[in-house]
Amino acid sequence: MITQGVFFICYYVYFIWLFLLFNNLSRRIFILSSIISILLYAVEHSYKPLGIFTAALWGIPFTITYIKTKNIYIPMTAHLICNFVGNGIPALIMAAKMLKIL
Repeated sequence: MITQGVFFICYYVYFIWLFLLFNNLSRRIFILSSIISILLYAVEHSYKPLGIFTAALWGIPFTITYIKTKNIYIPMTAHLICNFVGNGIPALIMAAKMLKIL
């Protein structure tokens, strides 16, 4: 079984390849590459079937945003905001409760 760190590196190498070849891909290859990218994103975020499905649903808007804008920083910023809202705020609240600040 591939460890998560190795899979993470493979995913981002593939994504960089997709990013660099964006303008040179035919429509059919680009759609296939986008689907592979979404699936790699999903598997990198979860190994369970429901988690993979949920992460794939999260990956679709990021992919569409990149396709429409051709700017990698917009989906990256959206991903950062989602991570902060989903993980950062609850972690800050839990830390505040543990420190008896709230």
